[in-house]
Amino acid sequence: MFLRSLTSLLSLSFLVGILTACGQPPGVESTSKQRFSEEALRKKLDHLVLTSQQKQKLEQVSQQFKKDNRALLEQVQTLRTQLRAARAVGDDGTAADIRAQLHVLKPRIKQAQAHLLNQIESILTSEQRQQFAKP
Repeated sequence: MFLRSLTSLLSLSFLVGILTACGQPPGVESTSKQRFSEEALRKKLDHLVLTSQQKQKLEQVSQQFKKDNRALLEQVQTLRTQLRAARAVGDDGTAADIRAQLHVLKPRIKQAQAHLLNQIESILTSEQRQQFAKP
């Protein structure tokens, strides 16, 4: 059950990867940054000693996050696939249009990120929040 929470929380890392991709020049992918974010989040969560109640709350937050952001995540995934295809054929005009569409989504992505982080932090004790905040 907690692993599903972790998987959903990794959606946050996906959103971080999207934010970096929005500003990338043509031909530059953010996969290494995205992977790093996923690894960093996984490590942060692995280092926390959570109670069963905290794990349950994280699962609830995770499920709600997925429900609330499913359409946004699907839209971004579709646009990123289209962006990769446009770049592959050298269609800079289409790639620029798609990056502009992703850029428009940035505020929604940032809002979803901030909301999720606030919810996670509200579940953690002050000591856990300090550990979670460490780089």
